[in-house]
Amino acid sequence: MNKPIRSSRSFWTARNRGHKTACAGSWSRQRSLATSLCAALLCWSALFGCAATDATATSQPARAAPATMRVRLASDRQRAGYILMSDRVGRSYYVSARDELTERDVHLARAYHAQNDSMVELILRPAAAARFATLTREQVGSWIAFVVDEQLVSAALVQSEIHSGVAYISGLAPQEAERLAASLCKQQPSSDDPMRG
Repeated sequence: MNKPIRSSRSFWTARNRGHKTACAGSWSRQRSLATSLCAALLCWSALFGCAATDATATSQPARAAPATMRVRLASDRQRAGYILMSDRVGRSYYVSARDELTERDVHLARAYHAQNDSMVELILRPAAAARFATLTREQVGSWIAFVVDEQLVSAALVQSEIHSGVAYISGLAPQEAERLAASLCKQQPSSDDPMRG
């Protein structure tokens, strides 16, 4: 007569029931030892946790500083109070040290990519848009420069008043355009309502 087949689990349990009982005492000692070890590790962590935290922090890459953006008057001729700056392709302009607009005047920035160039569209706050309209109206036939992180990125010849409140910074690499747009969008707003300028 065939014996009923027991599962491997029930066979193992039945066969080792006595062994488990014999090991109960040693198991409790092992559990006590594990508890003591955990307590020791907690004490170690409390004493030296700061050093471990510092090491972790230093291993992480530092965050890039927010980009700065300046709109300044420029000229192709030397003028008092202007400094000579060159863009990345070697074009040189004399650029005023006075800021007409800064990154704080930007309400929204978006990167656009063409085949050979990338640009950032700047949508200005209302008060800045009015100043930019006055600036471009008074400077028709003159140059304005876009300076990013104290580097001349591009200069544009003003051909007419720009009253739309929108400006474009061209001459950027794709990664630079994305970084600049993202950084300008994260800038702290001015103390008043951001849409009032």
